[in-house]
Amino acid sequence: TWGLLMLRFRQITTPRRYLSCTILIVGKRTAGEKWIYDGCSEYEQRLVGKCTVTTRFCKNNEELERAVASFKQSSVICLDETGSTVNSVEFSRVVSSMFQDSPNCAFVIGGAEGLPKTLKQQHRLLSLSRLTFTHQMARLILMEQIYRTHEIFAGTAYHR
Repeated sequence: TWGLLMLRFRQITTPRRYLSCTILIVGKRTAGEKWIYDGCSEYEQRLVGKCTVTTRFCKNNEELERAVASFKQSSVICLDETGSTVNSVEFSRVVSSMFQDSPNCAFVIGGAEGLPKTLKQQHRLLSLSRLTFTHQMARLILMEQIYRTHEIFAGTAYHR
């Protein structure tokens, strides 16, 4: 089961089927601290050749809901404080199972008011932590976990 999942993840992460993650977030690209932007850029660079991660900033919840609608329901995860908490290995399993259905997945981060109720009802909810983070900080933590997922499946020493 776990071994088959890892084998399947390696098969779909070959250059022939390039993986793409989109982070959908309510807020402004220029909001937040420069070091958060720099950190996200660092993980984007580390993921070159493994997975494309793009961030789409939405002005409001209505725009966020329209953006989410363009993805298959099984390939969307909403990050919310009420979601289930997982460790990094469990997170990598979740991401791998999402890529089984589609080479494109989406992670959704709400703004200051949180996620719209409709998104919470329609999609899987995960929590990055029991702590509360700004949406920009959540984006940086998510980027690191996406990178860590690829390193877990590659068997590198990054994740111990």
